[in-house]
Formats: sequence, structure tokens, C-alpha cells
Amino acid sequence: MRVPLGSLLLIGFATCILASVADAHTIDPIPTEKLLHDADFVGIVECTKAGGIVAEYKVVQSWRGPKAGDTVRIKIAANYWGPQYPLVLVGERLGITGFKTKAPSTLMSMSSGAPIPEFWRQVRFDFSLPLFQGRWPVEKSASVQEDPKNPTFESQAKEFFGHSPSKQEALILAVVTSKRLLRGKLEDEAETIAIQLVANMRAANDCAAALKLLVAYAKDAKKEIQSTIAHVLKEAGYAETVSYLKRMDAKDLPWNKDKLTEIQTEIDGRLHPKDQALPQADEQTIPDAKKLAALRKIVESGDIAHEDFGEAVETLTRYEPAPVAKWLKDWTQDKNAHWSAAEKPYLFGSFFGHSCGKDRISNLITLLDAKEQGVRVAAAVYLCFDDAVQGEKALKEFAKLEGRPGAWAGLTLVRRGHKEYFPRAIKFLHFVPETGMSGTGDELLQQKILELLSNSAAKSGIAQPVTTSYVRREEMQFGTVVDVWWEKYKDKIIPFDPWAEELSANKTD
Repeated sequence: MRVPLGSLLLIGFATCILASVADAHTIDPIPTEKLLHDADFVGIVECTKAGGIVAEYKVVQSWRGPKAGDTVRIKIAANYWGPQYPLVLVGERLGITGFKTKAPSTLMSMSSGAPIPEFWRQVRFDFSLPLFQGRWPVEKSASVQEDPKNPTFESQAKEFFGHSPSKQEALILAVVTSKRLLRGKLEDEAETIAIQLVANMRAANDCAAALKLLVAYAKDAKKEIQSTIAHVLKEAGYAETVSYLKRMDAKDLPWNKDKLTEIQTEIDGRLHPKDQALPQADEQTIPDAKKLAALRKIVESGDIAHEDFGEAVETLTRYEPAPVAKWLKDWTQDKNAHWSAAEKPYLFGSFFGHSCGKDRISNLITLLDAKEQGVRVAAAVYLCFDDAVQGEKALKEFAKLEGRPGAWAGLTLVRRGHKEYFPRAIKFLHFVPETGMSGTGDELLQQKILELLSNSAAKSGIAQPVTTSYVRREEMQFGTVVDVWWEKYKDKIIPFDPWAEELSANKTD
């Protein structure tokens, strides 16, 4: 699948060059009860093929969807601001609320950042998760003491699915009422009343009883509160809520007929969504000679501040890539620029390697002599898709480079079966990434190294080098641990990348 022209997977090449990176995303979290109710798959899984963004699992326990013993692939939502490469290692267990089609959006606000090549991957998956939600770490040991104030995923799922559908709907109405109403905006007495309302709704035996409490509260409330409760019904109501409202006499409700119709229509639309056509790939119009000449002139100028420079690079990379290769070979980043500039050699080189539409081998060979190490290594990585002999020859030379460029070269060689480069990749696990966004690229490469080690260990029938991916960056001290593991198992390990075939099919790293 090609990166759509003019978008670079939703973020233009010009954005990658010029953007001033700013804010992160803000989400509106979905309550656990609602995730449990709405998800197509609710269960506990154990990872069998380690992966970032997409991993493969065996179902251990199921409340809805695939049964115990089934194999599923799950996509964890990635985000430029983190996690860029949500990693799960072989043996890790997760509680999952997954969705067959697009997972519900939780975004309240967002800002764009530069793209990363891992977002271009086209790996098959069965279920996806909402951003920052939908997964819970699960301990394998049954002896772990549960904290009553922080119940496990299993206990929450068992309790929720132990209720009748009517009670489940009542609980969702209660938690969403709490979420929307108790936001610190109520005065003390009003807040006390609202807290008691939520408690009574949670204790209600069924949905009708909970709705009776909620409607009575709204009827005596201010217009602003009535509007909030209407929003609660739209968000948390299901079939029984619609039925209840239809049975009610209009004089007993705080909303007029139009508002009531609006509430019911939104609930019905959520319960019975219309089929949405899949987005179509951008129509690719081959530029004529005049257009290509104009774009060539822009790239040859080297003026990345030009408003059309991004479009020129994107278009020429596909239809006349030689001028881009020539520019990229001599390009160097501004060492004093914004922190995000450090990623540009990897991004530029990867974009060209992924999207180059003509004379791929000769153009990528040109970039093996690029001034920027990141561009050089990217060229060798992507050259392997078209000429493995020349690509691997270059990677073996680049593996001698210090830091991340050499580690990326070493990792790629191991993924392609060259076991002797394991130590070069493992060495990078001793590197401590910088805090904040400036360290995300180094952290991502370390995650990919751990992913390969995890899959290779599983394939080789040996112990896992690291047992959990839930580690904060400042606590990442994998190097020493993996060194000990390597010395013990280096004669038994077999390199294994279970994703290689799918990634190679659309030329993504």
C-alpha cells in the first residue's frame, strides 16, 4: 500500500520538515463498564508473538467473542506523543476490550506531530483498542493479593457480566452520570445530592429504576443540569433507555418533544450505526512534464522553507526520484534546530525508501553515501527489499557506526537471519534515552530490539530475556539483564521475526 500522495499517512512531508511540534492529545476516557458492554471481544489474552502496535495472542479467558484457545491479533492505538510503538512481549497477559471495526474515538483535542515509519505498516489485525484504553496488565500468579480499591480486570469483568443486561445498562448510566455531573462545578450541597444520586443509581436493581431516579433529579434541576443529563442519556443509554423514554408521559420529563426526539435519535444512531464506506485511496494523477520540471526546480534549490517543498519531494519521490535522492544525499540537518530535527534523517530516509517509485535500487544506492548517517542506514534497510545482497553488504559496514545508526543496522541484519549481529543490537540497550520527546526515537529502537529478542527466544524454546514491557523510560535498565541472558543462551538462540513477510510485502521497516 502506497502512502497517499500529499498526506504522508495523514501528515504531509512539509509538516515533517517545517512543523513546530507542540501539544499532545487530550482524551475523554470511556468508563470501564461501557468498554465491557460495547466491545466485540472481552477477554484475557497471552502474547505469543511479540509486537509493537500489533501483536498476536492466545485467548486465555473470554466473556465475549473468540473463545479460550483461539488466536487473535490485537492493534493497540499508537500516538506520535506516546506510546509510538506500544510493545507487548511474549508471555505477557492482558485484559482486553477490543473492537472489530474502528475502535471508538476518545479524542477531545489533538495536535499533529511528524510521522514515524512504524505508522506506515499494514499488518493484519482482528481487534483494535481505543487510544490509551482497552488493555489491563494481568498477573499470571493467582497468589497476587487483590487491592479492593483497585480491582483486577478479571474481577471487574466477572462482576459486570454477572449482572442482567438491564442492570448493566443501569451501571453504565450511573458511571457516566458521575463522569459528566461530578466535575467540581457543583456547589457543596448540590454535589452531595449528585453523589447520592449516583450511589442510588448504582444500587438500583434495573435500568428502569436507575432512569426513574435520574429523570426525577433532572426535572427539578437547572437548565444547564438538564442539558448535562440529556448528554448522559445520549452517551450511556441503550435499548431499555429508549423504551423507557417512549413510555413516559411528556409532562413527567424535563425536556420538550424536540429534545426528546434528539436524545432517542442519537441513541438509536449509536446502537444501529450506518455502514460507512471504507476510505478510498487518493487518485494518483501523474504530473505532466511541465509540473515535474517546476517541482524539480524547487527541490534542486534546497530551500526547505519553500511552501511547496514538501509537495515537490513527495511527488518526485514517486514519479522522478533521482533529484530527491541527489538533494537528500547532500542534505544535513541543522544541529541547533528544534529537538524534533534529530529524527529527520531517519524520517526522510525512510520515506524515500518506502515511497521511491522508480529505479529504486540505483536511487537507494546513491543514498548509501549520504552525509547523514540516518539517511545512509535507512537507504540500506530499504534497499534490502529490492537487492538483499547489496543492502546487507551496506548494513554490515554501517553496523560499525556508533549509537543508534549502527544499532539499527545490526538489528536489521539479525531480523534477516544474521545471528552474529545480535551483540551489536543488544549493546544499544545500555543506552539511556533522553527524557521527553527527544528520546522517543532511541526508545522505539530499543523496543524493536526487545521485540526481536522476545520472538527469537520463543522460537528457540528458551527463557524470555525480559518479562514485561510495562517499564517507564527512566527505569529502563535492560542492557545488563539482557547481557546475562545472552551469555546463557547465545548458542541456542535462533533469529526469528514473525512480521518480516507482511512488512516486506509493502516495503516497511
